Amino acid sequence: MFAEIQFTSVTVETVLADYIIRGLMHSRGEILNFLNDRNYPSFSLHDCEVHPLAVNRKVEMIRQDVVTIQKSKVVLVSVLDQGVGEKAQLTVSKRRVTFYCGQFAIHGQIHVPADAPDEDIIDETRDFFGMTEGSVYPLMPVGTEPYAGVPLILINRMTVEAYSAIHS
Repeated sequence: MFAEIQFTSVTVETVLADYIIRGLMHSRGEILNFLNDRNYPSFSLHDCEVHPLAVNRKVEMIRQDVVTIQKSKVVLVSVLDQGVGEKAQLTVSKRRVTFYCGQFAIHGQIHVPADAPDEDIIDETRDFFGMTEGSVYPLMPVGTEPYAGVPLILINRMTVEAYSAIHS
């Protein structure tokens, strides 16, 4: 009568304002849809490494079996597993963009309709949107560098302070 929920497991790096948390996410279905499902305000990561971003930290890294993260506090989620970007429901047309989210600049290809103007490329109906071929750059010193060159980055639109579309 009811379809069984399909869980997808992916290795991710979640960037918050003060921490980077790396671990395994078990999402309910496709990861972009899961992050945008407002019925679930949080998600858990398993087999985690919690890295404080502060340069003058007293603790380098803390291992945790499970960490629960509030979606509203997430700046971005980098999917580290190859092949997940092809499965994510992204638009075919791509545009090179740099997003500025607090202490991070995120550069890569955003997937938008071909006719979307540069001033209106963020879908206001979703909390998270996808970027491929992306890298995260700290704009100030951090204790732990985010991974660069990841296949899929999911950015929380509420953390975007500014962006710039780049034309070749």
